[in-house]
Amino acid sequence: MIREYLAEIGRKGGNERAKRHGKAQLREWAKLGGRPKGSSKKKPNRKGDL
Repeated sequence: MIREYLAEIGRKGGNERAKRHGKAQLREWAKLGGRPKGSSKKKPNRKGDL
């Protein structure tokens, strides 16, 4: 029950954002997020990184 409620709230936020901004703008924002190209989770941390 709580899971469905939280999913509904999450959809409301996404739907509101989609109403306010065009698909092209959302696509550009999506490209800015996440891991940079060429980055790999398998690379070891540099010395000094924790």
